[in-house]
Amino acid sequence: MSPSVSRLAAGLVSLLLGLAPDALAQEKKAAPAGTRAVAEAYIDSLFLERDLDRIAMLTADETLFIDPTADLWGGPIMSGVRGKENVIAVMRRANPERLAYRLERSFSTGEYAFFYGKLDWKTYGQPVAEGIPLATLLRIQNDRVVERHDHGDYEHHLLGVPKLPKEEQQRRQDLARRYLQAYSETRLKDMAALLTEDAIFQDPTAAAIGGGQTYRGAKAIHAALEQAFTHVKGFEITTTAEFFSNNHAVFIGDCRFEIPGELYGVDVPKIDFEQALIVVLKMEGDRIVDHRDYSDYSAYRERIEKARGDQ
Repeated sequence: MSPSVSRLAAGLVSLLLGLAPDALAQEKKAAPAGTRAVAEAYIDSLFLERDLDRIAMLTADETLFIDPTADLWGGPIMSGVRGKENVIAVMRRANPERLAYRLERSFSTGEYAFFYGKLDWKTYGQPVAEGIPLATLLRIQNDRVVERHDHGDYEHHLLGVPKLPKEEQQRRQDLARRYLQAYSETRLKDMAALLTEDAIFQDPTAAAIGGGQTYRGAKAIHAALEQAFTHVKGFEITTTAEFFSNNHAVFIGDCRFEIPGELYGVDVPKIDFEQALIVVLKMEGDRIVDHRDYSDYSAYRERIEKARGDQ
């Protein structure tokens, strides 16, 4: 494997640039047995049992809880609440009269676990808000939750929150879909044209394969993707769910692609990959200012292991 192929970058860029020979070992090392178990216990306690005492036990002292889509009402979680006591206090103040959650999709990789579902929420004196799409990313270290990132479609499901004019909502949805389509079709110049000069691109879940770095600026993002797709054929993103709230767009789906087997020491013309991919975008005006990917790198590792085992 050439040095350029073995370098690790951020997100799917890391994956597409190719992995160093010890990358599978890195993934195994980065995925403690408790990651999935702790994440599932946290989600169950939060949405099914509403057991805040148990959530506190599962939460690290120096934790972070952030929900950028809370910018609709300007709550503290929009910019992040730090510290276990403060996070639990926020949850206690929410105190819904009714809460129901239906999980639709989840995966775990390295220190991260992702959950997507629909939430029914009722506060006292208010009608129930049914079927709120909610995406939750948890980061687990030492069997404790150190980060929780939520994104929800509150704009279209909660009463009493500010809403953009319908024309503006449609314009931002069209912008996000155009960007995602360019990403899926690897039209990298078109992607870059929709980014601001100081845009950010990152995939925290790529830490499972030694990546997770942040790219800043449309030029840097374009250059990284251009190198990444050098060895990739047939890249495609398919979405199974999407939602939009104020300045944010969330796409839940899968990505498919193929890479020559020789890049991974496998004597086959190509290796086909398919794995979960979540794309979260933040928009300002007519440009994308923040692009985050979350992907299931455990599926990637398993596909490499199978290809090597089939030789």
